[in-house]
Amino acid sequence: KSLQYYKKARQYADHDFAKITLENNIAAVYTLSNEPKKALAILIPLEQRAKHFKDTKIHTKISNIIGLAYLKLNDARSLDYFLKGLRIRQAENDHYGLMDCYAHLANYYKVNRKTIPLANKYALKSYDEATQLGVTEERLKALKILATTSSDEDSNRYLESYFKLNDSLTSVKQKNKNQFAKIKYDFSEQMEQNQKLKAQ
Repeated sequence: KSLQYYKKARQYADHDFAKITLENNIAAVYTLSNEPKKALAILIPLEQRAKHFKDTKIHTKISNIIGLAYLKLNDARSLDYFLKGLRIRQAENDHYGLMDCYAHLANYYKVNRKTIPLANKYALKSYDEATQLGVTEERLKALKILATTSSDEDSNRYLESYFKLNDSLTSVKQKNKNQFAKIKYDFSEQMEQNQKLKAQ
């Protein structure tokens, strides 16, 4: 669905920056849908087109998606793109962006036994940023990596934190689901009452 709507939106984009942003989003969907080759076919020319923009956010977004696409293909070029994105976000003090960059680097380094300490280091950085920003889902992802890249004692501690946080998140989601169901029920009851009043 998101691909369908991004493609529709692209038809109405009236300037290059909007077109590039939408194409980057399309590539992101392909990457997340495990179609990294399709994503790279869009992203590599897109990177060239975006060079004349001074806004560094678009460069970082493109770099991150290229990095993710290469990572899914087990291509070592992903590291250069992740590091490029990291440098830009550090310079701009972009904490949300840094959280993502650290998570990407942790995922990159966790696949090689020799680089496990680096995976642990970046997962911890991602966890710290996510904690400061209050982003629970990212904290969970970081805790998962920390649990698999830490010593036994630390691993148990991270696992415990993971399960506690996950239970808490599940409970909040269920509560929201119940509230939504109630709102829906109240609304349909009100509609039914309105129909009866109309009939009267």
